[in-house]
Amino acid sequence: MTYEEKREWLQRYKAARQLFGFRLQQLKTAKTDAGRTTQNISPVPGGHSDGQTLPRAVERIQEAEQRAAAQARVCDEICEEITAALDALDNLCDRDILFRKYIKFQSWSEIMQGTNLSRSAVLAHHRQAIESLQVKGQD
Repeated sequence: MTYEEKREWLQRYKAARQLFGFRLQQLKTAKTDAGRTTQNISPVPGGHSDGQTLPRAVERIQEAEQRAAAQARVCDEICEEITAALDALDNLCDRDILFRKYIKFQSWSEIMQGTNLSRSAVLAHHRQAIESLQVKGQD
């Protein structure tokens, strides 16, 4: 794999986490919408409801929960795969920098503070770490 391909491989976890956040937001919206069904099932006439509002709301919540749980499993799998590759790195500083960047999503300045290294040293370690990274099944 090239340097860029390895970076893309590492960035999969961030994309998966963003999708997980989106799935959680969908679940929250489905639950909020379900809370508004009480007026649709109230005994007071005034609507053209077919009586299926509550069952549909429950179905939407269940579907959203299933999608969120499935995405959580994907996130866990990707994180384990990346962490295993990082654990194989010989240089602990390189491993720490990649972990902070691609698992904890820290900015370069946060990484600099956490490692007590200059920006140029952090970037040099980052490049070296990615170049020495062995991605199983991808090389």
